[in-house]
Amino acid sequence: MARFFLSHKQETGEVCAFEKMRKCTLFKMDQIRHVLVERDILTATKTPWLVRLLYALRDTQYTDLAMEYVPGGDFCTLLALHPHNTPPSSLETGLRLYPSR
Repeated sequence: MARFFLSHKQETGEVCAFEKMRKCTLFKMDQIRHVLVERDILTATKTPWLVRLLYALRDTQYTDLAMEYVPGGDFCTLLALHPHNTPPSSLETGLRLYPSR
């Protein structure tokens, strides 16, 4: 659904994560509201537990979110990559450590 890129702001050299989403795919998958809520939450919330939304952009084909870059990926993807009934020991360790951060 979305593609992610590592991007650099030309003026400052600031590194950010750039999420690029096709509008037609979002519409087909009924995800438009989900993306708008994500944008609104990231805009309104100032907490160290969520990435900062730097920019929200759109054109006729794409909706893009430029966010603070945090190395290591996201926890939701880690969970999706492993079966929930038999997690490997590295995932179990991650489950114990992640909430404590």
